[in-house]
Amino acid sequence: MNTTRTWIRDHARPLEDLGPVVAAAKAATVVGIGENTRESAEIDHHRVALVKALVAEAGYRVVVIPDSANVASRMDEYALGKRDDLREIVLSGWLPNRTEAAADLLSWLRGFNRRHADDPVRIIGNGPWQTEPGDYDLVLAAAEGIDPAAAAAIRERYDVVRTAHDVNEHIQIHQGTHPGRPFAELAGEALDLVRVLAPEPGVLALAERIVGFHANSVAGKLDFAELSKRIAGLIVAAHEESGRKVVYFDGFALTGVLSEIEVAVSPGSRFATSGQLLRERFGEGYVSVLLAFGHGTIRDGLEIPEPGEGNVERLLLDSGGAEGGAEAEAEAEAEVRVGAGAETEAGVGGGAGAEAGFADGADAGSGSGAGVGAGAGAGRGAEVADRAGRGERAPGGAGGGFLLPLADGGWPGGATRLRIIAGVYDPAEDDKHSIDLPSLPQAVDFLGFVPAITETRSLREEAVAG
Repeated sequence: MNTTRTWIRDHARPLEDLGPVVAAAKAATVVGIGENTRESAEIDHHRVALVKALVAEAGYRVVVIPDSANVASRMDEYALGKRDDLREIVLSGWLPNRTEAAADLLSWLRGFNRRHADDPVRIIGNGPWQTEPGDYDLVLAAAEGIDPAAAAAIRERYDVVRTAHDVNEHIQIHQGTHPGRPFAELAGEALDLVRVLAPEPGVLALAERIVGFHANSVAGKLDFAELSKRIAGLIVAAHEESGRKVVYFDGFALTGVLSEIEVAVSPGSRFATSGQLLRERFGEGYVSVLLAFGHGTIRDGLEIPEPGEGNVERLLLDSGGAEGGAEAEAEAEAEVRVGAGAETEAGVGGGAGAEAGFADGADAGSGSGAGVGAGAGAGRGAEVADRAGRGERAPGGAGGGFLLPLADGGWPGGATRLRIIAGVYDPAEDDKHSIDLPSLPQAVDFLGFVPAITETRSLREEAVAG
């Protein structure tokens, strides 16, 4: 029998049992949650559940999101109760963040902050202040007031480049819908026209920022090494300035601990990840979590096939780890049934524990002694009860996910590749969309795995209460 597959089955825990991650996070300073796709409802669900647990149970008070500083500022204001336009805020974000999961997390953080006004969670973005669709309109309005003919020429260019806010330019190139000329060039021509008009300094600054937005995109040959350094520096500064623990979620190609990595959107360019730089800064105080999957369906019904041999996901699918995780969860639920009276007494799964449910925006364990690793009744059974009480189940009824602790040094080895499913993914060239993992335990402390996924749920599908 394959040693690695046996080890996986023996060590698998239910993916919704976050106790081991929370325990490690309590002793850490920064947790990075990386995903090998941004297009899965199940991975969205588990990422949000982990962020909630880190805030409620491990004292994390800074959440770094993969978005611009301006979007994050609006999210932060919402979480602090300073504004109520949740739907508009989420839909103003980066494309992968315009989801029900994002709205759920913001709503929950707002509820948490309401009950912990003296110790609130703050939200910051991993990117600088960036151009937004309304900026084009401001430039055009100013140009129209000076020279309508020049404004028409500027508009002609802006009408093309602003489409990148709905479909990223590099994805347009991949899909064959790109108009041909680089968006940075078109934005640069518009800037030249604006300069001739000599508008107010603020208008010129907006036009310059529009050029920078497109020039620094993936299609504009984004420097991933510099990006990683900037993100790591931002996280270090957030911790040092606030004195608080930081949780950061993003693609695994940024959060994983890898000294050299090459991604499909930037072939031939190798860089050290933000996770590597954070491990160098914090040592074991940086915890790396990977949420990965086996196969399934993402945007527009695109089918992701099962991974090939040599990929970590292949080992995970073939290991029977999902069965091991299910058995562990069944044992935990049996513990709940046996000790139901004592656990309810402690506020787990009913009464105060139910009142502390995530579903209504409260923090697990608040005022109840319940939650991950808390109270005399804690442990896997208590955690399962608490999770059941707040309705924390993966979307679509999808089960079989499991969690593996890798930092203890017991991983036997095996696969050395991991798929990264980005916007340019092509199932016909599946083998080109994997990264090298020379050592899985060095790159990842905890690996959460979902065998099959479904498409992420866009916020546009149904209304959200603000």
